[in-house]
Amino acid sequence: MSSLRNLQERFAASLMDADAATAESDVRFHGMAPAARLRVYRNNVYASLTSALAAGYPVIERLVGKDFFRFIARRYVREYPSVSGNLHDYGGLFADFLSVAPGCEALPYLPDVARLEWAWQEVYHAAEPPRVDLAALKELPRDRYGEVRFRLHPASRLLTTKYPALRIWQVNQPGYAGDDAVSLDEGGDYLLVIRRDREIEIERLSTGEFVLLRELAEGRTVLYACEHALAMEPDLNLNARLRRYVATQALTGFYL
Repeated sequence: MSSLRNLQERFAASLMDADAATAESDVRFHGMAPAARLRVYRNNVYASLTSALAAGYPVIERLVGKDFFRFIARRYVREYPSVSGNLHDYGGLFADFLSVAPGCEALPYLPDVARLEWAWQEVYHAAEPPRVDLAALKELPRDRYGEVRFRLHPASRLLTTKYPALRIWQVNQPGYAGDDAVSLDEGGDYLLVIRRDREIEIERLSTGEFVLLRELAEGRTVLYACEHALAMEPDLNLNARLRRYVATQALTGFYL
């Protein structure tokens, strides 16, 4: 007799791969052939995961068309089955998949746009933190400011792209009525995707601003982050940037 674990593994394999069909012998006929029963389950799995991908990547679907999106989504579902009971978690590797997916070679910007859409999705579902305790921050001796480490807002993501992903994303939003021309020669973006007061915003950053936030997000001290930011952008106004990031909740906590 098979263990429950073995039965579940065979069933899952049969759902994701019609050629495997290793669970047919475990399914009762009961008015419908085992292969037909598995096909119903298999179609439901593919349909639900494809719908989850379409919900998470609406711009990608718009760029490639619904039919081609369904084609590549089915390949993705087969190669990257869900490992979570929460559909919101599904699709995190879609950008990497698009970089090698057949038929996407002529659209090299797709992975960048997908990374932006996934960042938007993660930010939408992330936790809401408290604000920085400004009174506690002011109480620190000035000679210790350089030792401070800040926490980046949990509902935020930093992103670099090779292509103008933000521009592509913007012109493909529902109701967009402006100039929809996009030149790939514009190059890439440094972006901060962040949720503030239940609204998601996408900000372009300079090189120095991006490095400053990235180093702080990785737990570096203010002194370390500032030195590296200035190395990339010598004219960056660090005091103004840090004040702004605290005021706008990009930075939401600190510790020594």
